[in-house]
Amino acid sequence: MKLLLTRQPVEMPALRAWREKALNFLLQAILLFSGPPLLLDIVIGVQHGNIAKISADITYYVALTCFLLVKRIPFLLRATAILILGLGFHTYILMTGGLVSAGRLGILTDVIMAALLLGRLAAIVVWIAGGIAIAVGLIFFARQPVDVLADITSGLVKPSTLIAQGLFTVGLSGFLGGLVLWIFMRLNQSLHTTDQALAERDRTNTTLEQRVADRTTQLEQALDGLSRQLRYAEVLGHCSQLLLQQRGDATSRPALIETILHLLHSSVSASHLLIYRRNEHPMLAEPYVILGCAHAPQHHELILPTFAQIADMPDDIRQSLDAGQSFAGPVPGRFPDHPEFQQLFDQNGIQSVLLLPILLDGKPWGLLQATDCDRQRQWDSSSIQLLRTAAEMLATAQEGWAATQALAIREAQLRALRDALPDLLFIVHTDSTILDYHAPPHIQLILPPATFLGRPFTSLMPDVISSQAQFAIQRVTLTGEMETFEYSLWIDQQQQTYEARVVHIVGDTCMVVIRDITAQHEAATALLRAKEAAEAADHAKSTFLAHISHEIRTPLTAIIGMASLLRESPLSPSQREMATIIHTGSETLLGLIGDILDVSKIEAGQLDLILRPFDLSAVCRVAVNLMSHTAVQKNLLLNLQIDPQLPALLIGDSGRLRQVLVNLLSNAVKFTDHGRIDVIIEGSLLDTESCEVQITVRDTGVGIDTHQLSQIFKPFVQVNRRDHQVGGTGLGLTISKQLIDLMGGRLAVSSTLGEGTTFRLTLLLGIAVAESDQATVPQIAAQRTPQVLIVEDNT
Repeated sequence: MKLLLTRQPVEMPALRAWREKALNFLLQAILLFSGPPLLLDIVIGVQHGNIAKISADITYYVALTCFLLVKRIPFLLRATAILILGLGFHTYILMTGGLVSAGRLGILTDVIMAALLLGRLAAIVVWIAGGIAIAVGLIFFARQPVDVLADITSGLVKPSTLIAQGLFTVGLSGFLGGLVLWIFMRLNQSLHTTDQALAERDRTNTTLEQRVADRTTQLEQALDGLSRQLRYAEVLGHCSQLLLQQRGDATSRPALIETILHLLHSSVSASHLLIYRRNEHPMLAEPYVILGCAHAPQHHELILPTFAQIADMPDDIRQSLDAGQSFAGPVPGRFPDHPEFQQLFDQNGIQSVLLLPILLDGKPWGLLQATDCDRQRQWDSSSIQLLRTAAEMLATAQEGWAATQALAIREAQLRALRDALPDLLFIVHTDSTILDYHAPPHIQLILPPATFLGRPFTSLMPDVISSQAQFAIQRVTLTGEMETFEYSLWIDQQQQTYEARVVHIVGDTCMVVIRDITAQHEAATALLRAKEAAEAADHAKSTFLAHISHEIRTPLTAIIGMASLLRESPLSPSQREMATIIHTGSETLLGLIGDILDVSKIEAGQLDLILRPFDLSAVCRVAVNLMSHTAVQKNLLLNLQIDPQLPALLIGDSGRLRQVLVNLLSNAVKFTDHGRIDVIIEGSLLDTESCEVQITVRDTGVGIDTHQLSQIFKPFVQVNRRDHQVGGTGLGLTISKQLIDLMGGRLAVSSTLGEGTTFRLTLLLGIAVAESDQATVPQIAAQRTPQVLIVEDNT
């Protein structure tokens, strides 16, 4: 049972070939020994008219013959088909003849064939299938009619039946005997061949071992001293070849360094090999930067040291490495006084280590680390010399790569700079001979290059320009500082102006950079003329505004006054409405003109601030009172909050500040349909003479889109606030912003669409001394009803 349940080994090619030969042999044997019994059985079937039996015998024999002749069919398919055919045929024999028939022996033959051809598992399957076939055949046989069973029983003693059974028994015994003999013959032949091969191998091995021993004895002493040097020289040569083949591709350098380290660590039998470079940035914590590492296949990658482990390095080792001396030897338990440094070796299972400083031009450049995790050993001098030489080669190559890359970058930058400049470049000798040149594509040279290359620069230019150039070259050669001069040439009947810059390059060579500055000269001249014209126009505008402001305001003031008097006189309702329209339109026009004149004065720099002591609280109340009537009409709550710590008197332009507050409150009332408007006055004392004042105007109106906030202080711009369309020039906020800027303050805005807008005004104002007359006048003026005196001159 244990043999049946064990896993079947993988079929070897030799066994497969043997089974293919066995299949052909079994087919031949079956056809040979089953032919006579089947022929006799066919004759008996003809005598009794049993067509089914005749058909089964002929089909079975013909199918076996086809499988023998057609060998292109795959082995597994042939063997499986033959076994299925045999099981079916022998089951049929059991169904028609019972256990006394040859069917039971045929099933036994099928099981043996399955074991030989397909192995243990197939034999078990065929064995189980055979048992089922026997059971099915017997059940079918037992269910036949009694008269049929009687005929079968009586037929068993017939001579023909006895002859057929005898022939089948003789054939089967011959088949099994021949099969056993064939198997033993093949086994004996295989054993004989194996014995011959083993004997030949032993003789060959003995001969080879003797030859190797003789050869080894002859060469051992000669190769012992040279093999290592030759191997190391070959490794160095290979490393040098790899480094020379590197074409400056920065992405392939880490792989190249790793390849070289693999060559080195396998040559010196090291477990790990790492190369470090000193950190070029002393401000960083890590003193070394790893450039590459390699390790033997049987070892894991090295756990890199931490900053604490490097810092715990013994002073004698650190001093040796700084002096260019290596450290080598076993390390287990060697540094009990430096546990962090000892942990570096213990965590990697290192038995021996080699720390080799890398020097370039006598200066420390980096470090090479080699480890051995298999045994404790002393590193021999030849291995140390190999690693030192290879490390210096890598360091030199690394510096060369860095220099090449830096040079390539520098050259690319210079080429890009040269191509980007619109200038004409000449490389000249100190004797003014032109050595080389570069001309941008858009510059048309006056002379072809063949006519000026190799000739003195001074021979190509007029004497005045030549003397300037020669003087500049001499000055640059002596001082090393750049010299600049300008000159003019007549080209195509037009005067062109050029700027020449002379700089020293190296040795006896200089660079002359020539730029056409004709357009700049013309632009500078035009700019100067435009500036003079603008100043004249600005002066004229300022003079005009200074005169026209009175001329415009005077008739409008008269119209407003007369309209007010007209409204107070007895009028019909329609006449009163017309007078009101005249009064309102005139006031609007006066405010409009005032805004335009204020903007003009601010832009012209002619608006002067009147700084004097004033009461900020009173100014804010006046502004709020001016807008309170409109706010009440819209059912808005207008709230004024004043910081009680605010100084009584501040120094500033109260009129302009009131103008700004009125503008901000006017906007808040315009764009607020419900809710409230808060005016908050806060003060923060900076010292005894100054105070920072912050005035906040916050409403619950429609708000402003975020993308429109940047446009709100621009002149003549009115942002779209949903469905609110209001009149005005769009100058109110512009004037307010410019006035606050003149006062040295800040005006900022924040808004949320649908929630409201907040304007925040910040000013730095001086604190005035509170005197009795100064403290009371603004308050009285704010509470007194104003009186107007109208003086007319109609002459």
